[in-house]
Amino acid sequence: QFSWGWADAMLNDSTLSDYSDTNPPPRITSTAVTPESALRFQYETMRADANSKLDDARKMIIVSIINHLLSGFEAYISTKKHNDNLKRQEFGDVESPIKIRTSLKSYHSRFDTPFVNVAVRF
Repeated sequence: QFSWGWADAMLNDSTLSDYSDTNPPPRITSTAVTPESALRFQYETMRADANSKLDDARKMIIVSIINHLLSGFEAYISTKKHNDNLKRQEFGDVESPIKIRTSLKSYHSRFDTPFVNVAVRF
């Protein structure tokens, strides 16, 4: 459509400056009447390369998002498995994540009040 807009556009050894109002350039209806231009070919090649790189970048963004989702899911599973192992272990080398303390406190001279303190470590 805009083939005549390139500075080096030529059709049958004629440039755009060879045409005038009384002798207009031919309408571009087929490849036979399309001017040839090395600059246009270079531009189209560069544009195709840019579009290809844009497609590659979009694919890599999708791969990165999927990687983040899988990593988050794997971290959840690993943490849950680790915490479940801690819950199953009895008081051995690894300290239990749950601590329970009981005590009696006297607020009145005649009665003691029982207290239970539960702490969960995670």
